[in-house]
Amino acid sequence: MVSNLNRWYAFHKWTSLICSIFLLIMCITGLPLIFLEEINDLSSVYNQPVPRMSSNNYPFHVEQMVTSIQKNYPREKFYYIHFEDEKNHIIVGLTPSQMSYSNVSHRLVFNTSTARVTEEITSVTRSNFLGLIKGLHHNLMAGTRGEVALAAIGLLFLIALLSGMVLYGPFSKRSSFGTIRQLGAPRLMWMDLHKMLGVSVLIWIFVVSLTGVLLTMRGPIYHAWAKPVIDGALISYQGKPLSEKLIPLQQVINTIHRNMPGEKIDLITYPGQRGNPSPYHYFVWTQGMTPLTEHLYTPVLVDAETGEITTVVKRPWYAAIVGFAYPLHVGNYGGLPLKILWALFDLLTIGMLTSGIYGWFIRDKKNTPCPVHEKHTEIPQYTRSSRQIWGFPIGIGIMTIIGLISSLMGIGAWRWISWINLTLPIVIAVWFGFTNWKSRR
Repeated sequence: MVSNLNRWYAFHKWTSLICSIFLLIMCITGLPLIFLEEINDLSSVYNQPVPRMSSNNYPFHVEQMVTSIQKNYPREKFYYIHFEDEKNHIIVGLTPSQMSYSNVSHRLVFNTSTARVTEEITSVTRSNFLGLIKGLHHNLMAGTRGEVALAAIGLLFLIALLSGMVLYGPFSKRSSFGTIRQLGAPRLMWMDLHKMLGVSVLIWIFVVSLTGVLLTMRGPIYHAWAKPVIDGALISYQGKPLSEKLIPLQQVINTIHRNMPGEKIDLITYPGQRGNPSPYHYFVWTQGMTPLTEHLYTPVLVDAETGEITTVVKRPWYAAIVGFAYPLHVGNYGGLPLKILWALFDLLTIGMLTSGIYGWFIRDKKNTPCPVHEKHTEIPQYTRSSRQIWGFPIGIGIMTIIGLISSLMGIGAWRWISWINLTLPIVIAVWFGFTNWKSRR
């Protein structure tokens, strides 16, 4: 038994140490990205509170917007149209007309309640700091190789979390939840703090890490799911001359609304532009209209000459899982309170990582036994039952799961259930941490 415990301890130690620095980078860079929308809004002139409306019911004809933009930007061509119904905005991407497949040169923010362009965002106005943060968080500024490395690190961390769960029982046989030993070697205090914080954030960080791994695999998953269907639909278009005149954008919108009544439009990419697999079609991404299904996206090809739908790519179960991965990773599906809770969980995770690293760093390098074997008079030397050992961790885990799922189900009461259940694990961790800190004084 002791030999097995030592092996698990060594396994947990080394898997954690290998990926801990990278995880600290992810946690630190992830903090500002949680509030990315709010940070962007601080420098935005169009962040006006307006009544929410659906893209099915704009008080103007979309072609009016298109005509106005063409008149004011005659040397540019449309790249994409992104609908933000929750803000009553349409984001219009423009690109130089002579540069097909180029990066968007600038974006226009069109307010659907006033039918006016309210802001122009050029590539120059983008925050270099936020760009650096996003690059580090998404791929360590290393492109595809960085994404692969982060996926491997994420998988290694998931293994470290599972091994930590195996160790929790033996580590807690003679100490109640939240006990932090303050006598003896200093590293014992840091290891106990590491254990308490780890239990408090376990389910949250497991979900965030797993969804992070899934998000690094979005590209391959998309190619396995949608690309074969789209390529098959485009076979009949090979060798066909390109149409000189595109159907009006409003006709594309009407086609989607008529044929897909349970969906709303999120993004329309113009034919021949980057991100559109076909020069013959508008490439449309639709999403569901309920709080749960709005995270599920469906790609649609609409013929740019006839206005008819060429293909709707059916979404397999694994694509639906990836669809839910993004909101569960960034915490953007439950309003500002959920984002604040996400940030607090992030900070507790940083505390868990740093306490583990520091506890290992200050160890006695000559003879460092597994900490569970070290006994001290401040801890009663009796064995606790499984119910006593696992009561708090299971309760915290259940509350976290309920909190993560509730905001996906709806708004109103569902969000309150989410906020309350995610607040409790944070309060528990802070309470035990503060109580032990106060007792040392």
